[in-house]
This record gives sequence, C-alpha cells and structure tokens, in this order.
Amino acid sequence: MFRSDLVCPAMVRWLGQFSYAVSVSPWLFLLTSLLTIALAILTIVWQAIKTARLRALGVIRNQ
Repeated sequence: MFRSDLVCPAMVRWLGQFSYAVSVSPWLFLLTSLLTIALAILTIVWQAIKTARLRALGVIRNQ
C-alpha cells in the first residue's frame, strides 16, 4: 500500500508486454488503498461495538 509508487510503473511495464494491453492508472492504487483502509476501520469499529455490548450485558447480569 505504501510502496504503490514503485509498484505502479512495474505493473504498467509488465501489463504492457501482453498482446491485449491494459492501462493501469495511479488512481486504481489510490482507490484500492482507500477501500482497504475503510474496510479495516469498519471492521475495527464493528468489533469494538460488539465487544462493548457483550461486556455491558455481562456486567448487568452479574449485578
């Protein structure tokens, strides 16, 4: 993710060797990086909420 500045030119050269050339823009790397970060944050928030609810129910049951 952090080394996309090195990966993008290498990928363009590699994909350019095929008979059906595919263009890859830096926006593709940026978009996938942002989606990956958003998914990670969403997962962490979901797990935190789930854990907070479980612990709250456990405290209520013990009282």
